[in-house]
Amino acid sequence: MKAFLGSIVTVLLLAAPAAQAWTEVAYETIFANQPTFQQIILRNSKAEYQEVMVQVMNPNGARIQRAEVITEQGWSKPVWRLEGDYRFGMQRSDVFQKAKIRYFRTYLTTLRPGEPVRLRVMMR
Repeated sequence: MKAFLGSIVTVLLLAAPAAQAWTEVAYETIFANQPTFQQIILRNSKAEYQEVMVQVMNPNGARIQRAEVITEQGWSKPVWRLEGDYRFGMQRSDVFQKAKIRYFRTYLTTLRPGEPVRLRVMMR
């Protein structure tokens, strides 16, 4: 019985890292002193995704308003949990129905005027 449980645990541990691997699909530098509409084309739009994570990589952060992902068919899927203020390195994620995603769309502004926002978008 211990051997059987041990093999189940081993299989689950081996499957976990593959299921949790994030793929970076975009890394953009955006100049946005006012809420600016951004439609970011994803690098790897061939794969199907069901989760998105956004990370802000500039020192003084940014504010994301109205985030959504757009499928290859043009359907919009809102990702509400990504909205809000971000500081350096801060990240948030949200889930949506599995689909091939073509764009990440948002209204974005910098928290410090004149500073560029470095936005990293990852999916799995």
